[in-house]
Amino acid sequence: MVPALAAASDRCEQCAYREAAVAAAPAGARVAVDPGFTAHLTDRNPVNLAVPEWTDSTGVPLDSQWVLLDESSQAYGNLANGWERRTAERLVADGYEVVARHGPTWVLRRP
Repeated sequence: MVPALAAASDRCEQCAYREAAVAAAPAGARVAVDPGFTAHLTDRNPVNLAVPEWTDSTGVPLDSQWVLLDESSQAYGNLANGWERRTAERLVADGYEVVARHGPTWVLRRP
């Protein structure tokens, strides 16, 4: 396959993963998200921007019922440091449930 077409095909697959993840979070629920998800949720959900420190802009820890993370994201150096995977694994250890894994995308819910 031509490299540009392969990249477009991969991007479309990632779009499908993101759409499935967004659809999993119920409208109105507070969601902590990778920056790539914000535009898809801000019109229907209160959104916390997920960052490696797992705090908001004032330093308060994020407190969201739902979490959408993407291991393939480039946000905050994720491809080099893997913070999104580590964060998902830590949240699961802290009691969040894995609702779905769509490719590199994690959908978590606090019971």
